[in-house]
Amino acid sequence: MLINPFDNDERRAFRDTLRQFMDKEIVPHAFAWDEAGHVPWEVHQKFGALGLWGFGIDEKYGGHGFDDPFMRLDASIEIARCGVGGIGAAIGGRGISLDPIQRLASEEVRTTILP
Repeated sequence: MLINPFDNDERRAFRDTLRQFMDKEIVPHAFAWDEAGHVPWEVHQKFGALGLWGFGIDEKYGGHGFDDPFMRLDASIEIARCGVGGIGAAIGGRGISLDPIQRLASEEVRTTILP
């Protein structure tokens, strides 16, 4: 068995939490949402509560204050496990928008959107 030398308890806990969330909250509904072409807003809120969009976002805006490419990779893998590309696209699209908002938006926009 190949052991990832960069894996640690925090990353494993994040991965396990996300896997459990996906299995309980997403997998049972993923195909129906994909067919409907819509991921409910509540799902975005739940991903946010898990801290999915906090990577690379300053703590003063509710982010983690650090970035972790391994955790981002783990999130992508766990989301892809649901077998529906639309879920990853919907969730990933939100993540893509956050860095430019943090770097380029006015303080008013940052404090409104990022938290």
